[in-house]
Amino acid sequence: MPTVYWQHWFLAAVMIVTALYHLARPVVAEVWSRPIELDADLMHAAMGSTMALMLLTSLTPQASHLWGSLFTLAALWFVGRAVWASRAKGLSTIGPTVGEALLSAAMVVMLTASPTATAGGSISGGGMAGMAGMAESGGSRESTVSAMVTSRPVIVILLAAILCLTLWTAAGSLIRAGYPGGVAADRTFAPTLTAGCQLAMTTATCYMLVLAL
Repeated sequence: MPTVYWQHWFLAAVMIVTALYHLARPVVAEVWSRPIELDADLMHAAMGSTMALMLLTSLTPQASHLWGSLFTLAALWFVGRAVWASRAKGLSTIGPTVGEALLSAAMVVMLTASPTATAGGSISGGGMAGMAGMAESGGSRESTVSAMVTSRPVIVILLAAILCLTLWTAAGSLIRAGYPGGVAADRTFAPTLTAGCQLAMTTATCYMLVLAL
């Protein structure tokens, strides 16, 4: 039986807790009449549960296809939201939405990556055990697309974009918090806890992208 490293058990547990939090968040926010973004919460719940499975076991090719398609749609959805927000409210407001699109794209890359590593995620030839690749029976065209999606330049660019956007968003939050009434004006449900879950998910995503190099 393949070995799963302790850090994968830890990250998987964190991702499960994060997924449960984002599933419960819309319900509690409704009771307390606090605004949320339901699409983002559902995407994070799906990300957390999928990454937990990928860290501990292998997904079947069929499951990889299904989840890859869903996260592709999610990435396109958030790109559309970002374009709409940039026109309606300006570029300064699209940071979080672009972040959701990047995280969704990262999931597509991880689900497409070839599972050539040992279980537990040691780096070996561009993949990790929990990442089941797209089935080769789809033909040469699908193989070419998969190779492009999981190429090292694409993964490096995606990693850099996620890290830069995370720093930019964090800096913006700190600046806004420094203004009088900045924190009190935020009526969203549990903003600090949500930010912590977002940071945990971003950390796990970057870790798994590194393993996919």
